[in-house]
Amino acid sequence: MKKRIVILGAGFGGAYTAMYLEKYLKKVKEPVELIIINKENYFVFQPMLAEVVGGTLGVYDTINPIRKLLKKANLYVRDIESIDIENKEIVLTPKFSHKAESIPFDHLVMALGTVTDFRGLPGIHEHALPFKNLADSIAIRNRVIDVIEAAANTKDEMTKRKLLTFVVGGGGFSGSEVVAEINDFVRKTTKDYPNIDQKMIRVIIAHSKSRLMNNEMPESLSNYAGKLLKKRGVEIYFNTHLKTATPDEAVFDTGERIPTKTVISTVPSSPNPLLEGLPLEYSRGRIVTDA
Repeated sequence: MKKRIVILGAGFGGAYTAMYLEKYLKKVKEPVELIIINKENYFVFQPMLAEVVGGTLGVYDTINPIRKLLKKANLYVRDIESIDIENKEIVLTPKFSHKAESIPFDHLVMALGTVTDFRGLPGIHEHALPFKNLADSIAIRNRVIDVIEAAANTKDEMTKRKLLTFVVGGGGFSGSEVVAEINDFVRKTTKDYPNIDQKMIRVIIAHSKSRLMNNEMPESLSNYAGKLLKKRGVEIYFNTHLKTATPDEAVFDTGERIPTKTVISTVPSSPNPLLEGLPLEYSRGRIVTDA
């Protein structure tokens, strides 16, 4: 009977593990079945999602069909209902039927990645746009286009200013990249709108630390990035948290309220909730692994 390796998730961790295993298993005499379970049938190149927002790259430039990448693996495009470590099976949610499906395994690779964590941030989940996956990138781009079109046909100055104000919460890689793309896209696009005064445009990023990308970049590079964004018209609020959002405002922990119709949150991620409660060793919510 074939041994079965099941990989949960086809992001960088899951997809590249599967690619390696496909090559490695060619040398193994014992027959092995490789299964991947993922929500979509494509692999997304996450670092380029900000370019989708600004239109620098098209949607299809950032994705790759999993079946093209992995010729020998069996793909299940499904949501996972539960993970049973003790009985060695994965339960998939029903799809096109009312029955859940169980996938037994001999070896399990968990590469589920993280999820956006809105806990402790009331209002953000309801009124801010997340920036985590491909669908989020498209939603943000569509929102930016919608508010520009609305602003072009609005005569009320306060409403126009609100529509042309964009607030990004979080100045890590994701926040810095998406604010740069939005800024360039908005300022370039609105040049074709005679009813929009460029001076009304505000693009703002709020970051809880004293410099952007403080965890990802050395000080010299993050300071350079900050200067470049300011030069291009981005307003940077350092040592400031995006506390909450309403349909008409972004609210900072300093008490300042920014009238806007577009709030984007790049709040910290947390481990996938499917991992909670499994009989494994954890550290700060993450599974402890060895080399």
